[in-house]
Amino acid sequence: MKFLEYWIYLILSISKIFLFSMYAVTHFSFSFFVLNLASIVVLSSWTLLLNRKKRNLILLVLLFLHSTLLVSDLWYYRYFNDLLSIVLLSDITQMSDVGGGFLTLIEAKDFLFFVDLLFFSLFLFATRHKEETVTQKRKQVFAGAGFVLGLAFVVIPLVMSYSNEEEWLVGEPISNMREYYQLGFWGYHGLDFAQGIGSFFSKESSLTKEDEQRIRKVVPDTPSTVSDSEKPNIIVVQLESFQTSVIDHQVNGQELTPHLNALKKKRYFSLHFITKHMKVVLLTQNSLR
Repeated sequence: MKFLEYWIYLILSISKIFLFSMYAVTHFSFSFFVLNLASIVVLSSWTLLLNRKKRNLILLVLLFLHSTLLVSDLWYYRYFNDLLSIVLLSDITQMSDVGGGFLTLIEAKDFLFFVDLLFFSLFLFATRHKEETVTQKRKQVFAGAGFVLGLAFVVIPLVMSYSNEEEWLVGEPISNMREYYQLGFWGYHGLDFAQGIGSFFSKESSLTKEDEQRIRKVVPDTPSTVSDSEKPNIIVVQLESFQTSVIDHQVNGQELTPHLNALKKKRYFSLHFITKHMKVVLLTQNSLR
């Protein structure tokens, strides 16, 4: 069988995602299976162009990285019912403060994610002298066909979602699980990585022009620069790990943030959203001098 090692890699990779779904008790439909398998093929089909020795080594490394990210997601999910995000890397220095609590999230069965690495390594070692009979041209055909087919299964659902104007493409997410179900495991992490890198290199100030215009409507006479004696009193309320999507949102007719909703309706309050997921700052001009 041609590219036997690669077929085994695909089976092991998709099995890990299924194992994650079992441990986290998340949905795993047939369409979700196809989406994740297609994503794996898109990310790994290029390895078919390499010689057998290099390909096997890279597949083993990819399998290890896949397991590591899945286990990290699982441990995070057990506590927050959500997936890891690249923006959390800035908080990694705080791990030493919560080390004891973190250890309670680890279960012995989690190491099953790494057991297959041993068997895959033994298989690669046992077949290390096997000669490769596939020509470079056939490699290009297999790699190209796999990439194109996998990309089609990833892109087509996105195009259909866009044409149907589905809410998940435009609405504020309450958790990262929405993107996980719509884009698959690697699709979610790819989008999250791109957004994280984009925000890191963004030169825009935290206060957007839209925010400035909103504040101008509230206090139209406030100049862009004022002296210390002319500056109004400002109360800043900062809510850490607060998602702005819950503001004005209701569940079974019950407001999730009734007090913030009430403050927001007052004329002299202005909401300034610092980031998409992390915090919201409420700027209040009060009459106390």
